[in-house]
Amino acid sequence: MKTLALFLTILLAVSAQAQLPTTSPARAGFDPARLEVLHDLTKRFVDEGQHAGVVTFLARNGKLVDFQTYGYRDLEKKLPMERDTICRVYSMSKIITSVGVLVLFEEGHFNLDDAVSKYLPELKDMKVMTGGTAEAPQLEPLKRPITIKHLLTHTSGLIYHF
Repeated sequence: MKTLALFLTILLAVSAQAQLPTTSPARAGFDPARLEVLHDLTKRFVDEGQHAGVVTFLARNGKLVDFQTYGYRDLEKKLPMERDTICRVYSMSKIITSVGVLVLFEEGHFNLDDAVSKYLPELKDMKVMTGGTAEAPQLEPLKRPITIKHLLTHTSGLIYHF
């Protein structure tokens, strides 16, 4: 969990606008070509209007590896996102939980395609609503199990109670 603690430390450092030492992606163990894929994908999200603006921040071992801004902090005034743009962030617990899960994945504790029921047997016999109403749902067994990847990408089909 040192990586999670480091992530939280870096997050606090960024929020305090502290300057981290920098390093190259290759020196930090990242493939620069894969990082370009991240840049292109993020830029596409903004270009297609899925997000007005995005800031990406990548650090490892207390060193800043990559920091990019995309799009606008104010669409109407066409003010670009900047390194110090203050963003409202919702659902921080999801981000922290995801980082923790990815640390465990990186350490080899599971595969992303593992069924969640392998670790939470209570979810083994899940059903999907195929019709009806909330009061009288029509349910069928899942065609394939919910995986850890589904949880991380919010494609599991699980919904909030409301």
